[in-house]
Amino acid sequence: MHKAIIEFSMGEGAKAGFHTAIMDQVPEDSDVFHVLARTPSVPEYIGTKDFVYYIEANGNARYMMTMEEFRKKKTPPQ
Repeated sequence: MHKAIIEFSMGEGAKAGFHTAIMDQVPEDSDVFHVLARTPSVPEYIGTKDFVYYIEANGNARYMMTMEEFRKKKTPPQ
């Protein structure tokens, strides 16, 4: 699980949040809880050392791409 989560306020109209996970290479239960508990409901990208995942506002988690691919993109994938 996470040792800590640093909260940032999102600007109005934000399409998604993003945070990095350093404890593991896959999203944790607390990543999903963070998305489900947030108001307003906004999805979250989770970046690990090697991978990027997307947690939908309904809690579904899916693999997106490698971190290397993500770093090459100019805008986040939809």
